[in-house]
Amino acid sequence: MGKNIPPIAEKVKFWEEQDKINQAVIPRLIEMNESIKNIAMQLGEVDKKIAFSESRTKKSIKEDLAKSIDDLNSRIANIEGNIKSLDESTSTLKNNLIDLKLEVLSKLNVVLFPEKYKIIIYITFLISLISLLISIFN
Repeated sequence: MGKNIPPIAEKVKFWEEQDKINQAVIPRLIEMNESIKNIAMQLGEVDKKIAFSESRTKKSIKEDLAKSIDDLNSRIANIEGNIKSLDESTSTLKNNLIDLKLEVLSKLNVVLFPEKYKIIIYITFLISLISLLISIFN
């Protein structure tokens, strides 16, 4: 048994060397631990900044989109108003054209045709007027 046990001087020397190693390594480990903590905190701050920036960007996009949609709806309403106005103007012009045609035909009847043909002309006119009205409303 005595042969396997190292002498105390060797043990003391081993523990002195171990202590030197520990004194060199432990401060480095503590420093590395602090560095890791700092990096973790910085990453946390970066994550917060990214989340905040992303939230702000989403909000800005939503606001811009809502503004664009409102602008588009306003333009559509304006175009619809213009179309309605054009439809009304077209209808008025059609009515005026029909009235003018009637007036011209009646004046032509008085000037150009003798009395005996007026009945035939009126019937022809009524038929053409009915045809015109049917074609307009179809």
